[in-house]
Amino acid sequence: MLELNTMKVNNYAEMQEKTEFILGNSYELQNDDFKKIIEFHNSFKTEESGFSVLSTIETYFIEQHGINDKRIKLTEKIYDWCWDNNIPMYNTIMIFTLLYIPLQEAVYEIYNEMCNEDLNLKTFVESRPNYEGEDTNEFIHKEVLNNFMRSFEEFIDEPLAEIHNSRVYQGMARNTYKKIRTEVKENIDNMKLPLDQYTLNCKDVLDDIKRDEDELLKIIDNPKRFVKIKQSDHFLNHLRKDFSLTQEGELIFAKHAEGLSIGYTSKAILLSLDKRSTIRELKSNLKFLKKYHDRNDDIDFTIKLIKFIDQRKDIGTIIPFKALAKELKITKNQAKNYAKRLFNINEKSFSKNFEEINILDTK
Repeated sequence: MLELNTMKVNNYAEMQEKTEFILGNSYELQNDDFKKIIEFHNSFKTEESGFSVLSTIETYFIEQHGINDKRIKLTEKIYDWCWDNNIPMYNTIMIFTLLYIPLQEAVYEIYNEMCNEDLNLKTFVESRPNYEGEDTNEFIHKEVLNNFMRSFEEFIDEPLAEIHNSRVYQGMARNTYKKIRTEVKENIDNMKLPLDQYTLNCKDVLDDIKRDEDELLKIIDNPKRFVKIKQSDHFLNHLRKDFSLTQEGELIFAKHAEGLSIGYTSKAILLSLDKRSTIRELKSNLKFLKKYHDRNDDIDFTIKLIKFIDQRKDIGTIIPFKALAKELKITKNQAKNYAKRLFNINEKSFSKNFEEINILDTK
């Protein structure tokens, strides 16, 4: 397995784009592609059978549990070939299947000539499917593709299992919260508010971020708690699909970092400003701005800022989790369970106020 921090971002983007192409099904094959696939198909030919794709594609069409290892190895071979030749797996499997159907029909015709001497073989031939029917052909294509994709998922899950372990999650968690701290500090330092005098302080939320990180690491370090992340309703289940690379090449939980960066920045602003004097100044500014019709952006932001500052200070506890829920599309209940791990919250108040909470996202 590659070291987590060695893959460059441009390489990662290229690999992601190529992977999406190899897994896609909208590609139109060119003449050279057909030739390559047929040559690949013929490479499976054996002296025993004389036919290449029969024994190959039937591994997926007639799915037998006893040959699972054989299917996985075959799937890996097809995937590697598609990757090296830049041809989607869907197209390759479809051509294999198109070649399979007439070959299978030819085999049954040979058996049919021999069946007069063998009663069991005659029964076998008479019970064969009609490969000339359109519905049967469609069924074969569907079965082969479905079983191939199941096999591919099994194959791809083996390396993914290495990613989804506590050691990797520990490194990603530390990278993620380093990213969050950096983002919040930069957001606060670069924040320009339409106020004469104000001071923004991120110290209090940095303590919250540290507490958040420590709690996440406790869950990851505890096997009994970590395994529960797999449950779809767990408040950290989103981490399993949130892998990305920073520009520095560090693997992080990207949307987790983005949501909490926005949330903790919003909380820092809310806690830093004096509610009464800030709203008074902003409302005065708003009266002036409304005299000018070409200042709509300033007006909109001022209205947004007034609405944000007018919230109670204790709402600040909920803001990071509202931002996280918005970014990751997690449920209110999952956000509440997350907040409970870190703070003493009033669950009824959380549920009542959650939908109405405003976040200040200036991006």
